[in-house]
Amino acid sequence: MDLTQFFYDKKKGIFFLAALLLFFVILVLPAPAPVDTGEETITLTTQGKAALAVLAMAVVLWITEAIPFPVTGLFAVSLLVVTKVAPLKELIKDGFGNRIIVFFIGVLIFSAAIAETSLLRRVATFVLYHLGHSASLIILAFLTVGSLLSGWITDMAVAAMLLPLGLSILRDAGAEPLKSNFGRSLMISCAWGPLIGGISTPAGCGPNPLTIGFLKDLAGIDFTFLNWMIVGFPAMILMIPFAWFILLKS
Repeated sequence: MDLTQFFYDKKKGIFFLAALLLFFVILVLPAPAPVDTGEETITLTTQGKAALAVLAMAVVLWITEAIPFPVTGLFAVSLLVVTKVAPLKELIKDGFGNRIIVFFIGVLIFSAAIAETSLLRRVATFVLYHLGHSASLIILAFLTVGSLLSGWITDMAVAAMLLPLGLSILRDAGAEPLKSNFGRSLMISCAWGPLIGGISTPAGCGPNPLTIGFLKDLAGIDFTFLNWMIVGFPAMILMIPFAWFILLKS
Protein backbone atom coordinates (compact mmCIF):
# COMPACT_ATOMS: atom_id res chain seq x y z
CA MET A 1 0.00 0.00 0.00
CA ASP A 2 1.28 3.49 -0.86
CA LEU A 3 2.50 5.17 2.36
CA THR A 4 1.41 8.60 1.12
CA GLN A 5 -2.12 7.37 0.54
CA PHE A 6 -2.10 5.58 3.91
CA PHE A 7 -1.13 8.71 5.85
CA TYR A 8 -3.56 10.81 3.80
CA ASP A 9 -6.45 8.49 4.65
CA LYS A 10 -5.34 8.34 8.28
CA LYS A 11 -5.27 12.13 8.41
CA LYS A 12 -8.80 12.30 7.03
CA GLY A 13 -9.95 9.81 9.66
CA ILE A 14 -8.42 11.95 12.41
CA PHE A 15 -10.19 15.05 11.10
CA PHE A 16 -13.49 13.16 10.98
CA LEU A 17 -13.13 12.01 14.58
CA ALA A 18 -12.12 15.53 15.63
CA ALA A 19 -15.26 16.94 14.00
CA LEU A 20 -17.44 14.41 15.82
CA LEU A 21 -15.68 15.21 19.11
CA LEU A 22 -16.32 18.92 18.58
CA PHE A 23 -19.99 18.15 17.94
CA PHE A 24 -20.37 16.20 21.18
CA VAL A 25 -18.42 18.76 23.22
CA ILE A 26 -20.64 21.63 22.13
CA LEU A 27 -23.70 19.45 22.67
CA VAL A 28 -22.86 18.65 26.32
CA LEU A 29 -21.56 22.09 27.29
CA PRO A 30 -23.95 24.09 29.50
CA ALA A 31 -25.93 26.78 27.75
CA PRO A 32 -24.60 30.33 28.17
CA ALA A 33 -26.44 32.82 30.33
CA PRO A 34 -29.35 34.63 28.69
CA VAL A 35 -28.60 38.02 27.11
CA ASP A 36 -30.78 40.90 28.25
CA THR A 37 -31.11 43.59 25.57
CA GLY A 38 -33.30 45.81 27.69
CA GLU A 39 -36.38 45.02 25.64
CA GLU A 40 -36.21 41.25 25.70
CA THR A 41 -34.19 38.38 27.06
CA ILE A 42 -32.53 36.17 24.44
CA THR A 43 -31.90 32.60 25.51
CA LEU A 44 -29.96 29.94 23.63
CA THR A 45 -32.33 26.99 23.54
CA THR A 46 -31.35 23.34 23.50
CA GLN A 47 -32.29 23.16 19.81
CA GLY A 48 -30.17 26.23 19.10
CA LYS A 49 -27.14 24.70 20.81
CA ALA A 50 -27.62 21.47 18.88
CA ALA A 51 -27.79 23.42 15.61
CA LEU A 52 -24.56 25.21 16.57
CA ALA A 53 -22.88 21.86 17.28
CA VAL A 54 -23.93 20.46 13.90
CA LEU A 55 -22.76 23.62 12.13
CA ALA A 56 -19.33 23.49 13.79
CA MET A 57 -18.93 19.83 12.86
CA ALA A 58 -19.97 20.46 9.25
CA VAL A 59 -17.58 23.40 8.88
CA VAL A 60 -14.66 21.27 10.08
CA LEU A 61 -15.59 18.45 7.70
CA TRP A 62 -15.97 20.85 4.76
CA ILE A 63 -12.66 22.61 5.41
CA THR A 64 -10.67 19.43 5.97
CA GLU A 65 -12.51 17.44 3.26
CA ALA A 66 -12.51 14.43 5.57
CA ILE A 67 -15.57 13.14 3.75
CA PRO A 68 -17.12 14.33 0.46
CA PHE A 69 -19.05 17.62 0.59
CA PRO A 70 -22.47 16.09 -0.32
CA VAL A 71 -22.06 13.38 2.32
CA THR A 72 -21.31 16.03 4.93
CA GLY A 73 -24.46 17.90 3.98
CA LEU A 74 -26.68 14.82 4.23
CA PHE A 75 -24.96 13.81 7.48
CA ALA A 76 -25.61 17.26 8.94
CA VAL A 77 -29.28 17.15 7.97
CA SER A 78 -29.62 13.73 9.59
CA LEU A 79 -28.03 15.00 12.82
CA LEU A 80 -30.38 17.99 12.88
CA VAL A 81 -33.30 15.57 12.82
CA VAL A 82 -31.74 13.23 15.41
CA THR A 83 -31.04 16.10 17.81
CA LYS A 84 -34.62 17.34 17.31
CA VAL A 85 -33.60 20.75 16.01
CA ALA A 86 -36.52 20.61 13.57
CA PRO A 87 -38.67 18.00 11.78
CA LEU A 88 -37.30 16.59 8.54
CA LYS A 89 -40.08 18.13 6.42
CA GLU A 90 -39.31 21.63 7.69
CA LEU A 91 -35.57 21.19 7.18
CA ILE A 92 -36.05 19.98 3.62
CA LYS A 93 -38.48 22.77 2.78
CA ASP A 94 -36.19 25.47 4.22
CA GLY A 95 -32.97 23.98 2.87
CA PHE A 96 -34.00 22.67 -0.56
CA GLY A 97 -37.16 24.67 -1.23
CA ASN A 98 -39.32 21.61 -1.79
CA ARG A 99 -39.77 18.38 0.15
CA ILE A 100 -39.87 16.32 -3.05
CA ILE A 101 -36.13 16.93 -3.53
CA VAL A 102 -35.38 14.22 -0.95
CA PHE A 103 -37.27 11.72 -3.09
CA PHE A 104 -35.32 12.89 -6.12
CA ILE A 105 -31.99 12.44 -4.29
CA GLY A 106 -33.02 8.95 -3.20
CA VAL A 107 -33.91 7.95 -6.76
CA LEU A 108 -30.56 9.19 -8.08
CA ILE A 109 -28.64 7.33 -5.35
CA PHE A 110 -30.58 4.15 -6.09
CA SER A 111 -30.05 4.55 -9.84
CA ALA A 112 -26.32 5.11 -9.41
CA ALA A 113 -26.02 2.03 -7.21
CA ILE A 114 -27.88 -0.16 -9.72
CA ALA A 115 -25.94 1.25 -12.67
CA GLU A 116 -22.64 0.30 -11.00
CA THR A 117 -23.67 -3.36 -10.91
CA SER A 118 -24.27 -5.81 -13.76
CA LEU A 119 -27.97 -6.21 -12.92
CA LEU A 120 -29.35 -4.13 -15.78
CA ARG A 121 -27.05 -5.73 -18.31
CA ARG A 122 -27.99 -9.24 -17.15
CA VAL A 123 -31.72 -8.47 -17.38
CA ALA A 124 -31.42 -7.05 -20.88
CA THR A 125 -29.12 -9.85 -22.04
CA PHE A 126 -31.49 -12.50 -20.68
CA VAL A 127 -34.45 -11.01 -22.58
CA LEU A 128 -32.53 -10.57 -25.81
CA TYR A 129 -31.09 -14.09 -25.61
CA HIS A 130 -34.58 -15.60 -25.87
CA LEU A 131 -35.61 -13.55 -28.90
CA GLY A 132 -33.52 -15.31 -31.51
CA HIS A 133 -32.52 -13.27 -34.55
CA SER A 134 -35.79 -11.48 -35.30
CA ALA A 135 -34.97 -7.82 -35.99
CA SER A 136 -38.49 -6.61 -35.21
CA LEU A 137 -38.62 -8.49 -31.89
CA ILE A 138 -35.21 -7.18 -30.89
CA ILE A 139 -36.41 -3.62 -31.45
CA LEU A 140 -39.57 -4.36 -29.45
CA ALA A 141 -37.46 -5.87 -26.68
CA PHE A 142 -35.27 -2.77 -26.47
CA LEU A 143 -38.34 -0.55 -26.28
CA THR A 144 -40.02 -2.74 -23.66
CA VAL A 145 -36.99 -3.38 -21.47
CA GLY A 146 -35.97 0.27 -21.64
CA SER A 147 -39.48 1.38 -20.72
CA LEU A 148 -39.89 -1.01 -17.80
CA LEU A 149 -36.46 -0.31 -16.31
CA SER A 150 -36.64 3.46 -16.65
CA GLY A 151 -39.78 3.51 -14.53
CA TRP A 152 -37.55 2.79 -11.53
CA ILE A 153 -34.15 4.01 -12.65
CA THR A 154 -33.34 7.31 -14.32
CA ASP A 155 -33.83 7.18 -18.08
CA MET A 156 -30.29 8.32 -18.86
CA ALA A 157 -28.81 5.40 -16.89
CA VAL A 158 -31.00 2.91 -18.76
CA ALA A 159 -30.15 4.44 -22.14
CA ALA A 160 -26.44 4.30 -21.29
CA MET A 161 -26.84 0.60 -20.48
CA LEU A 162 -28.82 -0.29 -23.62
CA LEU A 163 -26.57 1.52 -26.09
CA PRO A 164 -23.52 -0.80 -25.76
CA LEU A 165 -25.82 -3.83 -26.04
CA GLY A 166 -27.33 -2.43 -29.21
CA LEU A 167 -23.91 -1.73 -30.70
CA SER A 168 -22.82 -5.28 -29.89
CA ILE A 169 -25.87 -6.71 -31.68
CA LEU A 170 -25.24 -4.54 -34.74
CA ARG A 171 -21.60 -5.64 -34.93
CA ASP A 172 -22.62 -9.31 -34.76
CA ALA A 173 -25.23 -8.69 -37.46
CA GLY A 174 -22.68 -6.97 -39.71
CA ALA A 175 -24.81 -3.84 -40.03
CA GLU A 176 -23.13 -1.01 -41.97
CA PRO A 177 -23.06 2.40 -40.27
CA LEU A 178 -25.48 4.96 -41.79
CA LYS A 179 -26.82 2.34 -44.20
CA SER A 180 -28.74 -0.14 -42.06
CA ASN A 181 -32.40 0.61 -41.32
CA PHE A 182 -32.27 -1.98 -38.55
CA GLY A 183 -29.27 -0.23 -36.99
CA ARG A 184 -30.96 3.16 -37.11
CA SER A 185 -34.17 1.83 -35.58
CA LEU A 186 -32.29 -0.07 -32.88
CA MET A 187 -30.26 2.97 -31.84
CA ILE A 188 -33.41 5.09 -31.70
CA SER A 189 -35.12 2.44 -29.57
CA CYS A 190 -32.26 2.73 -27.04
CA ALA A 191 -33.43 6.30 -26.42
CA TRP A 192 -37.16 5.99 -27.00
CA GLY A 193 -37.65 3.10 -24.57
CA PRO A 194 -36.23 4.93 -21.54
CA LEU A 195 -38.03 8.14 -22.51
CA ILE A 196 -41.37 6.33 -22.77
CA GLY A 197 -40.87 4.52 -19.47
CA GLY A 198 -39.83 7.71 -17.75
CA ILE A 199 -43.46 8.78 -17.46
CA SER A 200 -44.69 5.56 -15.81
CA THR A 201 -43.64 6.34 -12.22
CA PRO A 202 -42.46 9.41 -10.28
CA ALA A 203 -39.01 7.80 -10.12
CA GLY A 204 -38.73 7.61 -13.91
CA CYS A 205 -37.04 10.96 -14.55
CA GLY A 206 -36.17 14.18 -12.80
CA PRO A 207 -39.13 16.36 -13.86
CA ASN A 208 -41.66 13.89 -12.40
CA PRO A 209 -41.03 14.49 -8.69
CA LEU A 210 -40.66 18.21 -9.36
CA THR A 211 -44.05 18.19 -11.07
CA ILE A 212 -45.57 16.46 -8.03
CA GLY A 213 -44.11 19.16 -5.82
CA PHE A 214 -45.42 21.98 -8.01
CA LEU A 215 -48.89 20.44 -8.15
CA LYS A 216 -48.89 20.23 -4.37
CA ASP A 217 -47.62 23.77 -3.75
CA LEU A 218 -49.36 25.67 -6.54
CA ALA A 219 -52.60 23.78 -7.13
CA GLY A 220 -53.13 21.89 -3.89
CA ILE A 221 -53.21 18.57 -5.76
CA ASP A 222 -51.54 15.79 -3.78
CA PHE A 223 -50.29 13.12 -6.21
CA THR A 224 -49.13 9.93 -4.52
CA PHE A 225 -46.76 7.43 -6.12
CA LEU A 226 -49.70 5.13 -6.84
CA ASN A 227 -51.84 7.94 -8.27
CA TRP A 228 -49.09 8.75 -10.74
CA MET A 229 -48.70 5.09 -11.77
CA ILE A 230 -52.44 4.73 -12.38
CA VAL A 231 -52.09 7.35 -15.11
CA GLY A 232 -48.48 6.92 -16.21
CA PHE A 233 -48.17 3.14 -16.50
CA PRO A 234 -51.11 2.63 -18.93
CA ALA A 235 -49.83 5.57 -20.96
CA MET A 236 -46.46 3.86 -21.23
CA ILE A 237 -48.06 0.57 -22.32
CA LEU A 238 -50.05 2.37 -25.03
CA MET A 239 -47.00 4.23 -26.35
CA ILE A 240 -44.78 1.17 -26.82
CA PRO A 241 -46.66 -0.43 -29.78
CA PHE A 242 -46.99 2.94 -31.53
CA ALA A 243 -43.24 3.57 -31.14
CA TRP A 244 -42.53 0.03 -32.40
CA PHE A 245 -44.74 0.55 -35.45
CA ILE A 246 -43.04 3.87 -36.29
CA LEU A 247 -39.56 2.33 -36.00
CA LEU A 248 -40.48 -0.66 -38.19
CA LYS A 249 -41.92 1.59 -40.90
CA SER A 250 -39.12 4.16 -40.82
